[in-house]
Amino acid sequence: MNSATTPLHRRQRRKSSLMIRIVLLISFFILIGRLIFVIPGAISHHQQKLQEASTPTIPNPVKINREG
Repeated sequence: MNSATTPLHRRQRRKSSLMIRIVLLISFFILIGRLIFVIPGAISHHQQKLQEASTPTIPNPVKINREG
């Protein structure tokens, strides 16, 4: 009898595939949670950069001392 078709091997394969699915699902939830957590900060940072870019900067006048 082939050892790959024994019920014990099938049970182990099913258990390991279930564990892999659980770990991947947890990782996916962590990734989505981190993205949701970061989005508001990224939006405010982007808006702040747009405001800084749209505000014209006026150079400081250079004072020249022509006395003596």
